[in-house]
Amino acid sequence: MNNKPHILFISYDGMTDPLGQSQVIPYLQGIAASGFKITLLSCEKPEAYTELKGVIQRILTSSAIEWQPIMYTKQPAVLSTLYDIYALKRTAKKIYNNDVFQMVHTRPGIPALVGLWLKNKYGISFLNDIREFYADSRVDGGMWKQNSFLYSAIFKFFKKKNLNKCERAMELFA
Repeated sequence: MNNKPHILFISYDGMTDPLGQSQVIPYLQGIAASGFKITLLSCEKPEAYTELKGVIQRILTSSAIEWQPIMYTKQPAVLSTLYDIYALKRTAKKIYNNDVFQMVHTRPGIPALVGLWLKNKYGISFLNDIREFYADSRVDGGMWKQNSFLYSAIFKFFKKKNLNKCERAMELFA
């Protein structure tokens, strides 16, 4: 029997992507080393996953991090995102039913929507790690214009839905 507090970390970034390898994995290794049981749910791009899944699995296993990857979908744009949300919820529910976690830890955006859903469904703690807002990351990446209706609507939606509903929010500034 494992008495460590269990945390589900949800990432829309894949661990086979550079960001997952340079930021997410080291962060979770630190949390796991501090005495927490970590389950990682991530969205993986099929090509990168096929190439790097073995390497990433060994890294995570050596740090006692359980990995539950799902495949990221890209097309058609809006429908694929809705499908990803559905797949994340379905997988998170399976994880919870097999091994109850006490907290869901996310970054803003899609993972935070799933985290909020888990909080509402199971009454677990929800930590929203705000290093940037989802809409801001889209502007910074050149995908959206800051003065667009889409930016304004998404920013307000995520701020209202996620920031105001989580137990804790972390903001890191450089």
